[in-house]
Amino acid sequence: MIIKESSFNELETLNVLIRDQNPEADKLFSELSTKPPVNPSEKKYYYVVTARYYLLKKDFHLFEKTQELMLPYIEDDKLYNFSYHYFNALFKFYQSEYEESLYFFKLASKFLNKVDPLERGEFYYNLSALYYEIDKITLSIKNVYKAYEIFKENNKLKRMADCHIVIANNNYEIKQLKESELHYNQALKIYKKLNHDNVSICYHNLGHLYSKLGKPKESVLQLTNALEFVTNDKEQLIKTYYLLSRECYRINDIDTGNEYYEKAIGVCKETSNHEYIYHLRVQKALYDPDYSYYFEMETEFNKIIDFFIEKGLWNYVEEYALVIAQYYKDSEQYDHACEFFDLAQTARERVIKSRNDLI
Repeated sequence: MIIKESSFNELETLNVLIRDQNPEADKLFSELSTKPPVNPSEKKYYYVVTARYYLLKKDFHLFEKTQELMLPYIEDDKLYNFSYHYFNALFKFYQSEYEESLYFFKLASKFLNKVDPLERGEFYYNLSALYYEIDKITLSIKNVYKAYEIFKENNKLKRMADCHIVIANNNYEIKQLKESELHYNQALKIYKKLNHDNVSICYHNLGHLYSKLGKPKESVLQLTNALEFVTNDKEQLIKTYYLLSRECYRINDIDTGNEYYEKAIGVCKETSNHEYIYHLRVQKALYDPDYSYYFEMETEFNKIIDFFIEKGLWNYVEEYALVIAQYYKDSEQYDHACEFFDLAQTARERVIKSRNDLI
């Protein structure tokens, strides 16, 4: 049997499948990887498509190797420049290196007029996600609406729903909770129509929203719905168990809260998710009345705070320092309360500084 090299049309088809996160991309990539092109123009496009595929699969080792193969071609090709810098922006975003990610987004934006509308939609969508992570809410909303209009014009329902999620998340951050609820429900409606797994994310986020609104029973209902649709996403499962545990504690259903706590801890250990073990330990210490019998609370609080300081997660240092300070204040341990209030202020200053550094 004669194996022919990959054609440009096949590569373009694969590129679109990857961009749309279509499961068919796996099959076509497997086929084309057995017959890489020899023609120079097709060969360099093959590297673009391959890099994009490895990004989709979060195979960062192979992505970096492919980016090295792309590097010699970027000087004389503006479209290639866009792909190289845009992919690096996404790579840095996935690594939570937000300053570097923003740098590469800005480089890629210089060539944005060279790409097709759907590619621009993807660019605006992912840039909005970055701005959301660094608390640039206005910029996030501006870019996600640009993306939404492009996806709407091209009838990309799944991406429209994704945009509703980002819009809802931003509204949540600025305490526009009714607007946030509206967009989560709009996303849910589309995902249900598409029979898409992201239904679980909508239910999860609605559960989180109702928790913020002080409606723990409604929160538990939505989070329980989320569990029905979680597939193999272990991180999503941990977060849903975490919230279910907390909300059950809040309605004084300690036994059920403990059950979800243990389930969450089990998945954390299975996936080596150390961060969420500490998130879980916070709520266990605060809500389970039996917990203080087994742990010396001051030592436990210090261990939790030290973990987040060591990781440089100052937003959580601020959040938990305030929670612990309030715990000590309620217990009339005012010296400890003042210590943690001071720590929360220090953490707040670090958070603000890190955000300003990304402007």
